[in-house]
Amino acid sequence: MTAQRKATGSSLQRWLRQHRQAAALGWQRLVERPFGNGLTIAVLAVAFALPAAVALVLKQAEQLGGSLRESREIALFLAPSLGAGDAERWATRLRDDHAVATVAVRDPEQGLAELAGMRELDDALALLEHNPLPWVLVVEPAPGADDHALAERLRQEEEIDFVQHDAAWRARLDAWLTLGRRIAVLLGLGLVAAGLLIIGNTVRLELRARAEEIAVLRLLGADDAYVRRPFLYLGAAYGLLAALLAVGLNLLGMHALDSAVAGVSAVYGADFVLTGFPIAQVLPAVVAACVLGMVGAALAVGHHLRQSEVA
Repeated sequence: MTAQRKATGSSLQRWLRQHRQAAALGWQRLVERPFGNGLTIAVLAVAFALPAAVALVLKQAEQLGGSLRESREIALFLAPSLGAGDAERWATRLRDDHAVATVAVRDPEQGLAELAGMRELDDALALLEHNPLPWVLVVEPAPGADDHALAERLRQEEEIDFVQHDAAWRARLDAWLTLGRRIAVLLGLGLVAAGLLIIGNTVRLELRARAEEIAVLRLLGADDAYVRRPFLYLGAAYGLLAALLAVGLNLLGMHALDSAVAGVSAVYGADFVLTGFPIAQVLPAVVAACVLGMVGAALAVGHHLRQSEVA
């Protein structure tokens, strides 16, 4: 029993030593050609960063869409000829409607004050001789009520000049998000295939440059696993460094857009900020990039070894 344990421990130590040596050799091969390998890693990083950037944009758009879906408000713009008494009459009528939860009355002065907060409208507002804005009723549909049906019913009223309901905008946004998700998936699959080809071709060139060294190792009794192992670690290093660089590129892109997004958010009075992916999503992506690199390297090494046996 003791002898068996010693044999098992010795085999494990030998296996770990072989992998340490292979990892060191793979890293050595990476740094031997810093310029060429650096270009390969940069190309891979761009390929990884593109689908991540698309996914990030979709994530921000989904957050915006979520806030739109939560808002069911319907804004009713009364005819310009109606006054305060008419607005209160309509508010009372709507509060008695079982499909309405709350009604808020906004006078023209409130609307003008909101427009005055937009700097780009300062010149236009200065030209106004009187307030042209109508009375507005902001209606919140009751829970469970069909806000689409309520909006359509209110559109039939002659004293209501315009009904603003975000349903059409939400439907358009959902359609664009669905299209965006499909584009992101197709782009991701295409760039994963491109990553496999890039890593496979790079490892193939490395194999060709070391063909004589590999032939000598095989003559000395090295098996396919021994020959393959350093290249697998080389492929994993390509994937790891490219993934980390891709994360950095996305962070730089977000930082570059922060001020522009803050400006747009301030203009529209929104509280919208760019948010990145949590670390719980970044780590699996980095691991997946390492696995992708190993798969690309394994395909290239397997093809080379089969060709060597035929020769």
